[in-house]
Amino acid sequence: MLGLKKLNRCDIYIALNVLYSMQGLLYPSGAINQVFQLIIIVWGLKISIKYFLGPLRQTKLLKATSALVFMYCLYGGTLLLFGNPKIEHIPELPAKYIYLQVSLRSLLRIYVFFHYASIGYLTSFRIRVYAVVLLLSLIPQYYYQQAQIMFKFDREEVTNNIGYTFLSIIPTLFFFNKRPLLQYILLAVTMLYIVIAMKRGAIMIGVVAVLILIFPNIFSKENKHRLWAILFTVALIVGTVIVVTNMMSESGYFAYRVEQTLSGDTSGRDSIYSTLWPQIVTEPNLFYFLFGRGADSTWALVGNYAHQDWLETLCNNGLIGGLILLGFFFIFFQEALKSKKIFTKNYFSAYLTLFIIAFSKTLFSMSIQSMEVSISLLLGFFTYWVNCSRKGTDNNLKINV
Repeated sequence: MLGLKKLNRCDIYIALNVLYSMQGLLYPSGAINQVFQLIIIVWGLKISIKYFLGPLRQTKLLKATSALVFMYCLYGGTLLLFGNPKIEHIPELPAKYIYLQVSLRSLLRIYVFFHYASIGYLTSFRIRVYAVVLLLSLIPQYYYQQAQIMFKFDREEVTNNIGYTFLSIIPTLFFFNKRPLLQYILLAVTMLYIVIAMKRGAIMIGVVAVLILIFPNIFSKENKHRLWAILFTVALIVGTVIVVTNMMSESGYFAYRVEQTLSGDTSGRDSIYSTLWPQIVTEPNLFYFLFGRGADSTWALVGNYAHQDWLETLCNNGLIGGLILLGFFFIFFQEALKSKKIFTKNYFSAYLTLFIIAFSKTLFSMSIQSMEVSISLLLGFFTYWVNCSRKGTDNNLKINV
């Protein structure tokens, strides 16, 4: 197992991604963060190209990822070179390069982390270190983004999308199972920021993820794990009651968000969904139905993104694109289930939680083209070890972690 006495390329790659995410805090947004983003994309292309050119190197999940990369490159490249006449009249339209840029930055990380796991640069020890670094870097980002949103909308209380980024940290916390006190401290901090970010989807998914993490420990045969799990559960319940009660009494906006949830209000998403879905299923043009209307076409229909991966993909990339996305998540789910025979129960739960978070986010937000570093980190890591097992390698997580 590698320690941190010597930095490797994976450490530098993580640092680069953290620096990119700190735009506005450490440096002004603009040219500097674009340079960081370009380096991240080129780094990903350099590593992934050998997997694209050598199909035998690819696992099933990498092949599914390659299909997504090809699709986004085709549509993003077309938008960049020729534009999309359906959306050119839309004011405040995102820059043409963004579609391709975010897709590559998001998906190519999977190849990078798969590769670094395969050469021993990405280990369970390093994942624990990265988890702490990523979590600590998110806290100042939360306050910076909160201030920006409050200034933009001229109000004191807002929802903050970074709640989903905090949510993505939870699967990495399974790697602290031998350090339960630290694990539960990190989990408590993570859940606190998920709640105060006020993203209802993130909160609901987070509750499920927390239950998957702590429930087995309550019935653990190890007294230490059982004791910490029970103490944390009690503290979590008491803390949640206190925090929610205070926020309900002191925060009119939080109370409003709770009332919205109870009444089924989806913050305008129902209007977007009710507009896009009929357009998709009743599309008279067979070409559009199969291949979509082109990158960012949701802007032509609703003046914004769909805020839901499936409708976004069906509108932009058609039925074929929807099937490619479905294939990715189907294989992702298969791999998570098959890992039960390979990994310890703890790491199987981590993989399953990873899938639940990534898939659930597609229903509330944009998961694929904005995949968090911690999600792609574990996806590449787990994919490599599942592939090792299939090749008969005895270096599996039951031995190494």
